[in-house]
Amino acid sequence: MREKSQLEKILDNITGTSIFVTAQDSNEILYVNERVKKMKPGIRPGNICDEVWKCGRRHCPACNMGDQESSMVTSYDVPFGKFVDISATKIMWEGKRPAHLVSVSSHILEDMDQEQELGRQQMQIAVSQIYTMVISVNLTKNTYFMIEYADFDSHCASVSGNFDELIEQGARSMHSDYQEAFVKNFSRESLLELYSKGENSRYMEHRQMGDDGIYHWTDTHVIRIDNPYNDDIIQISLSRNIDERKKMEAQMKEVLYKQQEVSKRFAISIRNMYDNIYEADLIRGDVYNFRYDDLGLTKVLIEQSYHEMVEETAVEVVCAGCKQIYLDNMSVNMLKKRLLEEEKSLYFEYRRRRQDGECRWYSNLIQLISEDHHDFRVMIFSRDIDDIRRKDEEKRQELQDALAVAERANRTKSEFISRMSHDIRTPINAIVGMSNIAAANLEQPEKVADCLRKMELSTQFLLSMVNDILDMSKIESGKLTIMKKEFQLRDMVQGMAGMLAIRAKEKKQTFRVVIEDNVAETYLGDEMRLNQILLNLLSNALKYTGEGGEISLNIEQMQQQEDKAVLRIQVADNGIGMSEEFQKVLFEPFEQENSTEGRIFESSGLGLSITNKLVQLMGGKIHFTSKRQEGTVFVVELPFQVKPGEQTEVQEKHDAHEIEGFHGERVLVVEDNEINLEIVQTILEGWNLKVDSAENGLVAVEKFRDSEPGWYQLVLMDIRMPVMDGITATKEIRGLNHTDAAAIPIMALTANAFQGEERDIEEMGLDEYLTKPIEMKLLYQKIKEFI
Repeated sequence: MREKSQLEKILDNITGTSIFVTAQDSNEILYVNERVKKMKPGIRPGNICDEVWKCGRRHCPACNMGDQESSMVTSYDVPFGKFVDISATKIMWEGKRPAHLVSVSSHILEDMDQEQELGRQQMQIAVSQIYTMVISVNLTKNTYFMIEYADFDSHCASVSGNFDELIEQGARSMHSDYQEAFVKNFSRESLLELYSKGENSRYMEHRQMGDDGIYHWTDTHVIRIDNPYNDDIIQISLSRNIDERKKMEAQMKEVLYKQQEVSKRFAISIRNMYDNIYEADLIRGDVYNFRYDDLGLTKVLIEQSYHEMVEETAVEVVCAGCKQIYLDNMSVNMLKKRLLEEEKSLYFEYRRRRQDGECRWYSNLIQLISEDHHDFRVMIFSRDIDDIRRKDEEKRQELQDALAVAERANRTKSEFISRMSHDIRTPINAIVGMSNIAAANLEQPEKVADCLRKMELSTQFLLSMVNDILDMSKIESGKLTIMKKEFQLRDMVQGMAGMLAIRAKEKKQTFRVVIEDNVAETYLGDEMRLNQILLNLLSNALKYTGEGGEISLNIEQMQQQEDKAVLRIQVADNGIGMSEEFQKVLFEPFEQENSTEGRIFESSGLGLSITNKLVQLMGGKIHFTSKRQEGTVFVVELPFQVKPGEQTEVQEKHDAHEIEGFHGERVLVVEDNEINLEIVQTILEGWNLKVDSAENGLVAVEKFRDSEPGWYQLVLMDIRMPVMDGITATKEIRGLNHTDAAAIPIMALTANAFQGEERDIEEMGLDEYLTKPIEMKLLYQKIKEFI
């Protein structure tokens, strides 16, 4: 090991000063003391000075002393980091090599310098409390060193070094959206150009990736500072994480946006609700108008005083007849009395004139907002309520009309119940009376036959009334279904006309039926409902036409497109006709016209209402003309489907005396009522049918289950029975493991309201149904179809 020279020993013992020696010709480091070694670990003799310190030989007292023997500069940035005095002296190192002895010692501050340095340190401390990265930059030397570098997101930068490299490194950590702008704002060239124009700072917010791999919001603020020592351009670069601030800004922005939206919605609601909104100070007379804009409602002071505004509105706007109402309610004295002493708000309505001259109803709602007698302020809400009042009036009128209709319907129903009470008792009384007369005259067959005939007529009338009530109930509940079956129109009309012709003959009336040649023989539709319509219209014509009168039925086919046709049916009479008042309610349920001669003709008052509903359900139209004492004409137009083919042979009709009878076929009659069973059994046995009976559905199932195949040809099933009803029994029979279970015809004999609902009947497993009381001819025809 080389022995230290005397000079090295002396230099080693100098404390508080950094000392190193460089060769004049090559800048090779010849010596460093321990202080330099601590400041710059790894420095060794043989290193090149400017490579170690990376100073570029600028402002170096050794490199720039020229012919001088010594030189000194004061430095406050790299490589020593704060105010220092750097001196260089020419020496002969080891007595043989020209060299520079460089010493670095703390700068001795004068009083002013001490104050400035103290202020600078205080500022640095204050800045470091706000910014987590503080960098001192010498743009002229293109160097930097970190003054503060605590708690920053990214620690990839060196404590000191080349400024251009620092910017490049920083740009690489930027989000791609900010890289270009960051380089453009903070590159050395851009900043030098900025300061050359007299600007002293630049600011930017950006997103920068931290050590956690997440982009964080960061702001960078560069500020040029004065340099009292030389011409170098010096700046301080300040950076910090602003994630929390950005989060708060976003939250505040969202809150503000929501507040604005709420304000807008509120303003829109208020604007849609009220035409004008005012705030009035009734002590000072100031009036503010609330106007709608993009931000909501804006409060604007108007030029007029409250008194002037009220007077001008009353004279120029309020319509005649409402001026005094307006002035009374808007007067300050009235408002004080009403709002301060009685209630918190006042409402009144008046009529005011619009610009087009139309007078419309408006309302004013005056709301108290300050209860102090010395600070009497109110809100005035004005709106156009003309449409509301008109609608309210219309609704009020509708309610009154509905009430009148309901009252009329109630009266009509009360009258109907009263009539029905009489009308039902009348035939029942006749039946009971004729039964007593017949029982008392059993030895007089003619007298008994007359009683039986009258009892039958009374029964038919009673049944007709019950059927009308049931039909109306089904129509109103939407349960009446229009069928679509093949039927012969001419046969149906002839059968019905034959029955009515007898009644017409009794009253010596002329009854004509005309079916035009263009009417087809066969149609697809609801024969029963068409028959019901014709019967209702013709029965009324017969009832309301006196002796010797004329009734006519005319049927023609109006048009046909492919298989669709419209039948036009006209029923005319020259009877008593109808009054104009009654014609207005003709199709209303329970309505009947009172006759000045007293109530002559009896009915339920439902016939025409049912007829009208049936026509509508069948897709047709009905209209009429009538005049008192001259007669009535009803015209019905109904669509039907025409069935092509040859004319169907007219089926032979049988009356009660023309029934041919059967050939001993066996029928199972299921009936729980002994009288009804006796009636059916007597009728069937009179037709040469064998009858087995069952008192309920369970017995019927057992008898059918135990019978031989082919034993029964038909089952007549009641519906309502104890133990097991007819519907359940039918399903049980259909489900039996019996040869005839699926094929045996099952016909309902019932008074249930489901009749007419063929779809339900089929679902129940029934093949047909008949209503009680039983019509013998119809029962015979139906049995004939199955046996």
